[in-house]
Amino acid sequence: DQVNMKINKPIVYAKRYQIPSANIRKWAYRKRNGHILDDSVGNMTVLDENSMDKVAETLKRKRHEQKSLSYQDYKDTINEEATETKKRRLGNDLKVTISDSSVNKYKKILNAKINKGQRKSKVRIAAEYDPRNSYAEACMFEAFQQNILPELIMNSDATQYFAPNGECALRRCVYIPDDTDNTPVTFEDDGSDEMGM
Repeated sequence: DQVNMKINKPIVYAKRYQIPSANIRKWAYRKRNGHILDDSVGNMTVLDENSMDKVAETLKRKRHEQKSLSYQDYKDTINEEATETKKRRLGNDLKVTISDSSVNKYKKILNAKINKGQRKSKVRIAAEYDPRNSYAEACMFEAFQQNILPELIMNSDATQYFAPNGECALRRCVYIPDDTDNTPVTFEDDGSDEMGM
């Protein structure tokens, strides 16, 4: 600011802080033209703190809803938030597309993981949230286990058949791990390829 107000010349600050005067002139020029200067080391981050919080909250919420984001949806979310960050900083809403290496960098910053997710239909997700489902399952277990030796109790589950229809049954999902949640990573599917057995 003092360079722009012509209080001191760039050379004064260059000598004082042992920085090239060309850098100080460049910073003064950027400040005059409305660019935001970052006080952190290196380049300004593509996502500001608001966007980082929003991405983290989205990943946690989707995991809790059993609808983990696919890797492509995660990339799209990062790009949308980069555009929002640019809009907040510079006032323009030009679309931002960031590189895959930056997308992976933010995955590390957010402590997110990538894992193969299991597919679940919308109907199955809704049924699992219904408390009557848990009660009916508990009643069934109680009825089947009466007067049976523990060695004879087993679990056999073959309730659905999946015909891939050209797509892979497993999908790479991005999520933030939660120590209190040990459910498998799942993603929502429309269930159009599912056949009852």
